[in-house]
Amino acid sequence: QTRLSDINQSITTKVNMANSFGADLALDIHFNAGGGDGAEVWCSHVGGTGEVLGKNILKRFEEIGQNSRGVKTRLNESGQDYFGFIRMTKMPAVIVECGFIDNATDRKLFDTPAELKKMGVAIAKGVLDTITQENDKKRSEAKSEALTGYYGTFPTLPSRGYFKKGDQGTMVKRLQAFLNWSIEADLVKDGIIGDATIEAVKKFQKETGLKKDGLFGKKCLTAAKKFKK
Repeated sequence: QTRLSDINQSITTKVNMANSFGADLALDIHFNAGGGDGAEVWCSHVGGTGEVLGKNILKRFEEIGQNSRGVKTRLNESGQDYFGFIRMTKMPAVIVECGFIDNATDRKLFDTPAELKKMGVAIAKGVLDTITQENDKKRSEAKSEALTGYYGTFPTLPSRGYFKKGDQGTMVKRLQAFLNWSIEADLVKDGIIGDATIEAVKKFQKETGLKKDGLFGKKCLTAAKKFKK
């Protein structure tokens, strides 16, 4: 929220404020006029998160009875985004036109404080939808780009040929790091083999078809070096 009173701010002021916040998204919310009906959202011509945000807001508007005019873009003579708020912000930005104030049907959707609040909630839900989708996308991309094999340092086995409960040291930390990567064990890398580490070894043994004895030995190490996610 940038102001509490009915004042007009320049595009430069709005953009500078948006950029100073360091936010993930920027929204400039308006009511339309000049003939027509329904809601529309303007975003950058490059699409991306702004377009996703626009679609999500319009979807939420439709749920409260407002029809959608779609997500739109506009270019200036230089081939850049026409609207300064979209062009000059550092984050994905949209201009939301909630409806036409000179249309009696549209006005019924925002002519009382309760209706205005409902419209504000719809916009907020559209924002939350977008954040959720973008986070899911980033996680998916990160997973697909992640290394399929383990690129950490594998432990050297003790002279007896396997790790057991009570073992301590740097090699145990390396084992715990591998188990965190391979089976998402969420172990504290304290360098001590306790019950949690033993259970993680058993889980790794189960996934690799080895005997579930909780002892990380030569067969486990061989399987670890071949393990792919």
